[in-house]
Amino acid sequence: MKTIRPDSHAIMTSKQLEIFALQRAKTARDAIRIMGELAEKYGFLGSCENEGESLTVTGPKEAWLLKFVPPSQQWIPGGRRPGAYWVAQKFLMMVLITCNVARIRK
Repeated sequence: MKTIRPDSHAIMTSKQLEIFALQRAKTARDAIRIMGELAEKYGFLGSCENEGESLTVTGPKEAWLLKFVPPSQQWIPGGRRPGAYWVAQKFLMMVLITCNVARIRK
């Protein structure tokens, strides 16, 4: 499989993280935690170079906006820095319009 960043040690794409979360999570909150932990440990490989990605994670009781930013090119597994930086925010609106840019500001 050809990657956008062939020199990166990061291996987890947003699709892979979503699959693992769907297999293991019981709630949207669990899915956020699972994806965050996997991305930190194995590195997040964004689809657009160094740009982050936004995902919407919903369940029957809550909905979340999740943002990932990949590590630097020098990231190595098992090092002192996480393989991804991520943040999630629960939202209560009926409709959320977002694209793959940072929407969580604090």
